[in-house]
Amino acid sequence: MSDFDKTADGYEQITDEAIALPGNDHDYFERYKTRYLKPLFEKRQKETGRKIKLLDYGCGVGLMAETIFKAIPEVVIHGFDVSPRSIEKVKPWLKSGGNRFTSELKELDYDYDFALLCTVMHHVELDERVQVVRNIYERLSRGGGLIILEMNMKNPLVKRFIARIPYDKDAIMLTTKEAETYLKEGGFKNVWSKYIVFFPKQLAHLRFLDKYLGWVPLGAQFITAGEK
Repeated sequence: MSDFDKTADGYEQITDEAIALPGNDHDYFERYKTRYLKPLFEKRQKETGRKIKLLDYGCGVGLMAETIFKAIPEVVIHGFDVSPRSIEKVKPWLKSGGNRFTSELKELDYDYDFALLCTVMHHVELDERVQVVRNIYERLSRGGGLIILEMNMKNPLVKRFIARIPYDKDAIMLTTKEAETYLKEGGFKNVWSKYIVFFPKQLAHLRFLDKYLGWVPLGAQFITAGEK
């Protein structure tokens, strides 16, 4: 049994309880991260003239997929997770309109516009990370991209959050430099990174400043991306 099979039923509650700042929750930060994904998806959609096809690799119970689908309904989402119990917990309405979720790699396609690794890589063993990236590379269409979203351990509140998460007790966190190395060794080009998620809900009115702060290593998370 996967460790995430054991936490699937209470995953969202566990995460919300660990957030250090009162008044903030998992949903706020998922919607916040989606703001960074939307322009990437829109650019690709203009290039191809069709709906974006996204692979949410390590989708868990579908929380990020749900947020993306609500914000960008033009996206078709295929989710994969090693935890069958997590896949069972994906909301039924999300498994419609071409979306599908599975714990079987053989059920995934080879023509995705983007693949997303959202706070997944720190759960992958060090000697397996490049291979995971290479496997995803093979499932992307030409010009497609891999997006890694990870926790920024340079942020003291993030360190506190991670320490309070039981399913992160054995996690090996990574830096932007490490994430970029994995993508380059996995075959990706035009690799870039920036820091994201600077403002809690109480300061949401300041999020317009995000576009100026990508170089500042204090965001709660970072994004690293590359192109096939």
